[in-house]
Amino acid sequence: MSHEKKKRILMGIGICLIAVGLLAGVSAVQGAQRERTDLPQYYPDEFSGQGQIDRIATDEIVINDTWYRLSPFAIFNTPDGMNVSRSLLREGQSVYYILNGENKIESIWLIK
Repeated sequence: MSHEKKKRILMGIGICLIAVGLLAGVSAVQGAQRERTDLPQYYPDEFSGQGQIDRIATDEIVINDTWYRLSPFAIFNTPDGMNVSRSLLREGQSVYYILNGENKIESIWLIK
């Protein structure tokens, strides 16, 4: 086999590996999308992440052992209503969340 032919084959394999890697990355991003179809229609289709509340305070929250600051304008939503009181959220509850450009949580969406 000629050197040029080997080079083209290796290049093709490299392109295939890159394509597989990109597809795997898309799958990982889709992991933050809705996993359940029984959520209210007003819940977004995509979220920054999801997890279980470990701790919640006035201006911060820990979800799955990761600390986040809450935006001063953060809103809290449940399947029963939008823009509800933060006091309805408790440790141990499962939530989706959306981050803003400053990596602060701008909204939390309770999963029942």
